[in-house]
Amino acid sequence: MADVNWAIQQFVQSNQPSAWSYLDKTEVLTGMIARLGDPFQVKQGQQPFCGPAVVLFELIRKHPVRYVQLCRGLFESGTFMGRQRPIVASQRLRHCQGDLRIAQVDWLVLATLRDHTNWLVPVDPGAHRLLRDLSGITVPGDITGWLRNLLDYDQVRHYHTPIGGELAALQLAQQAIDRGGVAIALIDMGLLDYKVPCFSYPNHWVSLLGNVQVGDRACFNCYSWGREIALKSNQRELKRHLWGVSIAQPRM
Repeated sequence: MADVNWAIQQFVQSNQPSAWSYLDKTEVLTGMIARLGDPFQVKQGQQPFCGPAVVLFELIRKHPVRYVQLCRGLFESGTFMGRQRPIVASQRLRHCQGDLRIAQVDWLVLATLRDHTNWLVPVDPGAHRLLRDLSGITVPGDITGWLRNLLDYDQVRHYHTPIGGELAALQLAQQAIDRGGVAIALIDMGLLDYKVPCFSYPNHWVSLLGNVQVGDRACFNCYSWGREIALKSNQRELKRHLWGVSIAQPRM
C-alpha cells in the first residue's frame, strides 16, 4: 500500500502538462483512486471496450502500482513502457473530439489499449456507432498480448472452444486462478442475462473470478459491466456460447 500511495503522490505533485487536449487531471486522479479502492469501478460505459476493460480490472487487482504508472505515463506523455513493448496513445486519439460515453480515467486507458492494437478502424468518440463497434473488436491475440505486456505473465495461452473442450478449459481456468493467475473468457453476452440467442457468436469478454463448477449445470463467477455476476447454465448452452478462455498464470 505504501508503494501505491507513493506512486499516487508522485502523480499528484507532478507538474508535467497533459498530453491530452480534453482530459482533466483532477478527474483522472479522482477516478484512478476510486478504482484502486474498488476495481469494479472500471466500466466500459457505452463504449465497446469489454476486452481491455477486463484486462484493466485484473491489472488493478494484481499490480496497483503499475496501474498508477500506466495512468500517469499515458496522461503525461501518451506512452507507457510495458514489459515487452511500449503502449502508445496516438496524437490523433489524444486530440480527437466527441462524447466519451465513459469516465475519463477509463477512456485514458481503455481507448489507448484498443486503439493501439487497431490496424483498420481507429478509436474515435465522434465516430458513427457502427465504426465505434468495429474499432472495439478485441481478438484473443490482443488479450494474451496484454496479459504478457501489462500483467507480466509468462505462461499465457488461449484455449479455443468452438468445437469442444469448454469444461476442461474452465477447470484449467480455476486452477490458474487458485495459483494467482487470471482467466478471461470469450462468450456470447446472452449468457449473462439468460437471453441466449438462437445463433451464437463471440461478442463479449468477461474475467473469471472463480467458483467454477462443472457438472449437469456449469457455473462460474465473473466480472462484466462493472459488477460481479454469478453465471449458471446447463452444459448444452454453455458449450454453445463459450468460445474460448485466455489463461495466464505465474511460473511454478
